[in-house]
Amino acid sequence: MGGCMSYALINSKTVVRLSIALCLLFAVQSLLAEPLKRFQWHGFFNQALIKTSANHFFGPSDNFSAEFTEMGLNGSFKPTPDWQFSGQVLSRRAGALNDGSPQLDYGFVDYRLSSDMDGLWGVRLGRVKNPMGFYNETRDVAHTRPSILLPQSTYLDRSRDMYLSTDAVYLYGEERTDYGDYTLNVGVGYPRADSIELERVLMLNKDWAGHLQAEIPSYLGRLIYDWQEGRVRVGLTWVKAQIDFKTGAGDLIPSGSICIEPRIFSLQYNSEFWSLTAEYTEQKTVTEGLGFLIADEARFSESYYMQAQYRFAPKWEWVLRYDVQYFGRDDKTGKKLASSSPILQSFGLPAVVAHSRFSKDSTIGLRWNVAPQWMLQAEYHRVNGTSWLALTENPDPLATKPFWDLYTLAVSYRF
Repeated sequence: MGGCMSYALINSKTVVRLSIALCLLFAVQSLLAEPLKRFQWHGFFNQALIKTSANHFFGPSDNFSAEFTEMGLNGSFKPTPDWQFSGQVLSRRAGALNDGSPQLDYGFVDYRLSSDMDGLWGVRLGRVKNPMGFYNETRDVAHTRPSILLPQSTYLDRSRDMYLSTDAVYLYGEERTDYGDYTLNVGVGYPRADSIELERVLMLNKDWAGHLQAEIPSYLGRLIYDWQEGRVRVGLTWVKAQIDFKTGAGDLIPSGSICIEPRIFSLQYNSEFWSLTAEYTEQKTVTEGLGFLIADEARFSESYYMQAQYRFAPKWEWVLRYDVQYFGRDDKTGKKLASSSPILQSFGLPAVVAHSRFSKDSTIGLRWNVAPQWMLQAEYHRVNGTSWLALTENPDPLATKPFWDLYTLAVSYRF
């Protein structure tokens, strides 16, 4: 009898505890239900296979390379209508350029200053994706790109770290009118300049003992005009960034600065079956205090591409593009700079070959949107010139070939 009473007592305590736990669970669920609705998260994955007839692009591609992998996880939380917190962690493997280590791609707080039927204004603070051209903000998400590889004339992967995102404060706004919509982004901050490849691009193809860093704030502005909800889009991007070189032990180049000012003019037409896009970039580069190997001067480069996308079936799309880049507007063939190569080599610097100063790329691609989450792509590039080859993957310019083919296959997933 006592055992039965003891069992009943224990059983009743268990029921009470379970009841309390369930009540607490329901209470917590009800408290978190509304905040959880304000949280969103998404992710993506992209894997490409690359083959080149010569030269290395994202790994030893002359023997096939699978060293182009992109993975990202992003989320946003909106506690109130005016406040939003957003962030993304990105893992990118691209041959010798990126090793796949996870990094904070962007992370910022967004405060909405005003919002009505005619537009909105807000401010963002933190690490922000730079609004440059049409594709820079979403360049790592394969589904938002027109092709496996973006036009390198405008979105050069060799220097992507500097242009990708900035630790900055941005003011943004949208105004809707009877004559079209206007979108403005204006920011000030510090770009990411700690890239060995960027140092090679700017500093005579050499990894010096010193290093690059951004000590002075950079400025960026972009204005886009949309007519008929994006049927016609016109954009202008302006950037002024200063990168300082801090010399190291044994360096032949003293401490100095490099001021970079690109301007991007963007134009796009969209219809049910066609998208036509063109972007032109003019960049002014001013070097100061870097010694006799890199003279104090202002140099101009220019580049452009013309692209057509044709949606010939509900899930299928062609892309055609012609992409041109000149590192020297007054030396488009690169022969003038190449003539100084013996002088540079006498100081132990890599040789300069003419075709490393320009690229002309003709591209054709095919895209199959298998399902909303899955996508398959194939691409062929016929390239004349090597200006967008990574120097860390092709350290000997004399071993590169001016005419080369690039084949790419990619599978992409998003959720």
